[in-house]
Amino acid sequence: MQTHNSSKHFTIDGKGVGVDEDENVSDAIVLKGIHPDGEVTIDMRRVRECLHNLKNNRRMRISDLHDHLLHDFRHITQIVQAANGTQAYGAIYQHIREVFGELETKTVEVATIDAYFNGCVLRTSFNGPPSCSAICAGAIPPHPDVPGWEQCQHLVLIYDNGNFITSNNVGNKSKAYIFIADNLQFKGFNDAEIKKLQAMGVQEVKIVRYSDGSSYSEEMNDFVPLNKVATNPSSTSSGSSSSSDPSSTSSNSGWGIAIIIIIVIVVLILLFLGIGVAGSQDYY
Repeated sequence: MQTHNSSKHFTIDGKGVGVDEDENVSDAIVLKGIHPDGEVTIDMRRVRECLHNLKNNRRMRISDLHDHLLHDFRHITQIVQAANGTQAYGAIYQHIREVFGELETKTVEVATIDAYFNGCVLRTSFNGPPSCSAICAGAIPPHPDVPGWEQCQHLVLIYDNGNFITSNNVGNKSKAYIFIADNLQFKGFNDAEIKKLQAMGVQEVKIVRYSDGSSYSEEMNDFVPLNKVATNPSSTSSGSSSSSDPSSTSSNSGWGIAIIIIIVIVVLILLFLGIGVAGSQDYY
């Protein structure tokens, strides 16, 4: 890490930071050896601007970001990814903590802006590696001075009504933590969901329920083979306590129609016989 005066500048997103050669740039961090075109200069004034914009919307889900907020978020994530593992990361992390260090609420919701910036500094009831919790797996890593910290070695997925949100990027995806919100009445994966997991390369899973980013309850003691996980042909729903079997409904409907047809035929036969009897009496 160093301050820098030069006419050649790069930001993580490829746009010039617009710093004049003769300006004393005391608010820039230079990364060397990570960009094929030369040094990468991070404009910390722009970083702080992005951080404050995101802080003002800290409870928003990341999937709901758009326009300038999405651009600001991507800018920060690209910088974090580029600087992580370098000497510069400590300085960048310090700026982040200065902006996001104070929580507004006692709980932080998974997959929000707040979770990205605070997920790995929260105390949780998760029994596995802290970096594999639903709140931390997709968050910025802590300060490099934190002793014993290791990135999660397993795939972390958030289940969302048939979809799986990937929280981290790991090379070996054979084992996956799958986090499911408590308000989802989950009875097992359907065939389509199993196929999605198989397509990711998942072979073993461990299902964990969560109520917020800090509270967890494990459905399984250990990872189990995917083909041993309970399956449910009906779709998972939120706020619904009952589900119907389409084949059973169809069968019941068919029997009902058949009974109605039989009754109609019997009534017609009775009417026909009645008319015939009445007609014969008129002739005699």
